[in-house]
Amino acid sequence: MSRYFIKMLVRESGERLPVLCTRESEVPLFYPTCFALSHLRNSGQASATIEQALRSVMALQLILDRSKIDLFSRLNEGRILEQWEVEEAMRQASSPLRELAATAASPVDLNATNVFYLPIPGEGAKPLGKALHRRSLSVRLVYIRSYLNWIAELWIGRMRRAGSPELGRQLEAAQKRVSAQLGSRIPRRRSRATLEQREGLSTKDKVRLLEVIRPESLDNPWSSRHGRARNRLLIELLLKLGCRRGELLGLRTVDVNFATGVIRIVRKADDKNDPRTYEPNTKTNDREVMLGNELTALLKSYVQANRRSIKGARKHGFIFVSNGSGAPLSLSGLAKVFAALRNECPDLPSELSPHVLRHTWNDDFSEHCDRENISNEEEKQLRNYAMGWVPDSLTSQVYLRRHTREKSKKVSLKMQGDLIRKAT
Repeated sequence: MSRYFIKMLVRESGERLPVLCTRESEVPLFYPTCFALSHLRNSGQASATIEQALRSVMALQLILDRSKIDLFSRLNEGRILEQWEVEEAMRQASSPLRELAATAASPVDLNATNVFYLPIPGEGAKPLGKALHRRSLSVRLVYIRSYLNWIAELWIGRMRRAGSPELGRQLEAAQKRVSAQLGSRIPRRRSRATLEQREGLSTKDKVRLLEVIRPESLDNPWSSRHGRARNRLLIELLLKLGCRRGELLGLRTVDVNFATGVIRIVRKADDKNDPRTYEPNTKTNDREVMLGNELTALLKSYVQANRRSIKGARKHGFIFVSNGSGAPLSLSGLAKVFAALRNECPDLPSELSPHVLRHTWNDDFSEHCDRENISNEEEKQLRNYAMGWVPDSLTSQVYLRRHTREKSKKVSLKMQGDLIRKAT
């Protein structure tokens, strides 16, 4: 178990503020907290972003503990990390937090040169064990570099005010060297490696998913009547509206007009009336979406029959509730829904998640626009509104991999057929 953990504080205003604490005292660490407040929170970063940054700082702290490096003593001496220490930190940073926490209890001997990995030219540092995904490692190193730059600048300012400009210049030079060394090793996104990136479900998988979630299906992984009704509705809304998981879990009964079938998706960040510590958030713009008659009836039936049967659900207005307690369904609760599908229905894709269904909606939307001969510009505007993106957003390109690939194949085959006909 890690000696550090992230604690989510909920202020009276409803603001969620993550802090990095030690397990022994449960007291927030001073400098990581200052970094979160002054550098991240004051620049308008969301609580989820601050939490991600603090997890990176936690990784750095575990690495320093294992290497017996007292960062603050180093700073007082006008130093941060030596070049070979940065290389060793890079090697360890490639490992998941759980593995870092496990190895932090076994400090390395800084005098034994054979424990450090010296990378072969062209290779990256080898992790302790299982390596982080390239994108996750990139994010972690960006925040580690940001934290080290921030704390070095804080010390440099102190040294100048204390009349130690020479020590300040020495630390400034060390900061620039470490920042440049880390920056040169941050993995860049491989723009050409697109075949293994996340896409929507195939038609076959989509049909299978809709079959499994029917309450009467023998393969339905949930036993309770409420669970089957709720989870079917959850998945149908994700699949047919393309909304994010936070938008879905943030829906209240007042957001739905059952007479017209209109749902309002609105931002409610730091809602003091939301009892969940980790509040599901709407990351995109407010918007209204339309439900068909079948989906409206399904939603109405759940709210008026299944949800109403859960006693605790009467204490709040959130649509989706937990079995038993009736509390608003949490992000972890939604994750368990998809974990049950993946575990109990192995013929479904192993990467099945709420976001995969968002990709699936975009594939379906593209196919509909092709059938209806909707122009590219109109399709872009309609998609951006439905997804909650700004009108000139280019985010849609991330969600069109499958559709673009399949359409390209059809065009290529047609071109080949045309060439053969011309040749004959």
